[in-house]
Amino acid sequence: LAITEQLYHAQREQAIKEGKLSLINLHCSDLLTLVEMERHGLILDTKSCEVRSALIKEEIEQIDKELKSRVPDIPIDFGSRDHVSAYLYGGIIKWSVRESYLFRYKDPKKQPVIKERTVSKEVMLPAMVKPLEKTENKKSGYYSTDEKVLRKLVFKNRKIAPVVNLILRRAEIQKLL
Repeated sequence: LAITEQLYHAQREQAIKEGKLSLINLHCSDLLTLVEMERHGLILDTKSCEVRSALIKEEIEQIDKELKSRVPDIPIDFGSRDHVSAYLYGGIIKWSVRESYLFRYKDPKKQPVIKERTVSKEVMLPAMVKPLEKTENKKSGYYSTDEKVLRKLVFKNRKIAPVVNLILRRAEIQKLL
């Protein structure tokens, strides 16, 4: 115990010389607060979280509905950078669907059966706006859709602002889920 006390006093003296005593004291009080929080837990209102989550999901659905109204019948995922790039700058959107088909056996004694298969589909979207210079992604034909680029895009082309603002709002609230 005596050695520990000597070590404490030596370290305290060094902290005073270096002007770090207040920082050490602050850290010690933070540790006490952390220990108290861990001991008693953190109160979380799960019902409120569920309600908030439902509201966010509803807002995302509304944004998606409004954005998809410009290109109906195409399953665009606005959480996908590739799809957002194709939506804004023009490009190919690819997706897969399951479809049923009638399978006929070579043996005429066997009855035909309905089976399912995955079919790849794609569509070329027209450009709404010209992409900014030096924003092309490594993946050929796709351009950056990060917030910084989209804000510059709005600054250079005000007509696209409503669409881009919806995309930015969706990205912002998606992070909350």
